[in-house]
Amino acid sequence: MPLAEMMILRNLMDNRKHKLQEEQAQQYLEGVRQEENARANMDQMHIKFEILTELCEDFKKCENCRYLPCIDRKVMIELRNLFYDIEKHYFNMLDIGESFLECLDKEQERIKLLETETKIQNNTEELIELYKNQGLTDNVYLSQQDLQSIKKQIKNLEKSKWRLEEMNKAISEIQKEIDYINKDARPKFIRYCKIYIDMKKEHARELRKTENIQYNKMNEKL
Repeated sequence: MPLAEMMILRNLMDNRKHKLQEEQAQQYLEGVRQEENARANMDQMHIKFEILTELCEDFKKCENCRYLPCIDRKVMIELRNLFYDIEKHYFNMLDIGESFLECLDKEQERIKLLETETKIQNNTEELIELYKNQGLTDNVYLSQQDLQSIKKQIKNLEKSKWRLEEMNKAISEIQKEIDYINKDARPKFIRYCKIYIDMKKEHARELRKTENIQYNKMNEKL
């Protein structure tokens, strides 16, 4: 019976090590996939924006514009600045989210490890009682040494708990970026995009009629 218990304990510890290594590898790969998807989406958005606005060519066209201030140039500048502002907040949100997920993964790993160590502690205590009943004093001593080490590990794991206020702070920062993008920057960006497209359509009609683009002087705030 004691030998069987020792083998069970040893197998449990080996299985714990392999399981933790596999989980760490899977979590790491999942994080890599999420980051790849996020970066790819942002690159795609960036390309679409550059195609939409054609900023370089349009700024050159506005250099000699006789309308000051010119609404065409105003819209293009606002579009450009808004896009890069959204991009900055978006990447900031990704960075905060990435750090949050890393902390969350560590916390989940800590909880799993704590559960495993607690089971090992219980098994070791039962094993000590078996050794005592059979008078195996040397085995009792060695197991008690192991037990002290396990208890120390459990204590350290309990101390390293992710504090609730730290978790809430990270969540709050992510939500702040999401709110800014969705409630403030995105509606304004969409509005300027519509103005820009309407402006381009009007210029197309002007080209068909007069072969010239009639740039518009800005007479009110957008």
